[in-house]
Amino acid sequence: MIRRIAAILVALHGVIHLIGFVTPWRIATLEGFAYRTTVFNGALDVGDVGARFIGLVWLGLTFGFLAAGYGIWRGKRWAVGLTGILAIVSLIVCLMGLPEAGTGIPIDGVILAAVAYLVFIRDRATSPLG
Repeated sequence: MIRRIAAILVALHGVIHLIGFVTPWRIATLEGFAYRTTVFNGALDVGDVGARFIGLVWLGLTFGFLAAGYGIWRGKRWAVGLTGILAIVSLIVCLMGLPEAGTGIPIDGVILAAVAYLVFIRDRATSPLG
């Protein structure tokens, strides 16, 4: 049951990443998420091309988290590692998307903590070598 809930939450987290794609590509206008070409809370201007490239990273994260959610749902071991990698990349793009993407930072932190638990604590405790 917990695995299924985690799978759904990871997949939903991925769907939320679509915001980072549709805004720089001007596919949709969302309240609270204005089109801009700056990152890191306005510290660096990456221009329209840079903003769209970062938007593609957000889109990749969407598909990645959906795949990870599927893997978690099916109990695939690769899903944990994929989720950890995606959460690290997501954390970076959330930092780039400050202040609008700030909510994603603690969510990625929780995901990384869960991955760390699964990789370093639970798996070692249940391993015949641990």
